[in-house]
Amino acid sequence: MAHRLATLESHANWATEGIMKLWDRADHVTGAIGLLSEDQRAFRNEMAEFRTEVAARFNGIDGRLDRVDGRLDSIDGRLDRVDGRLDSVDGRLDSMDGRLDRMDARFDSMDGRLDRLEGVVGAIAAHLGVQVQTSGD
Repeated sequence: MAHRLATLESHANWATEGIMKLWDRADHVTGAIGLLSEDQRAFRNEMAEFRTEVAARFNGIDGRLDRVDGRLDSIDGRLDRVDGRLDSVDGRLDSMDGRLDRMDARFDSMDGRLDRLEGVVGAIAAHLGVQVQTSGD
């Protein structure tokens, strides 16, 4: 029985040593897990800071785009006013073109009348025996 107790004690010592080695390794593993957890927290914090920074930059870009959009709207309004003025000028030019066409027709009519008048004056002068100077067309 003493032999069995000694063997049992030997096995108990061996098991205790194994458990102690496992605990030592568990401490290393727990320490590594702790370091990983700290790294993970630090990474999460860095990512949160990065997201905040990116969001701030996007907000800045969005503000700039809003200002550019406002400027483009202002330019569009100015172009609309210029287009309206050009339409007005175009209408005036069309009106002037019509007036010039009517004036040209009046001049042609007047030229024809003057030609007829010269013919009448020439006939009267020939009848009277007087020489008349004409425009020379």
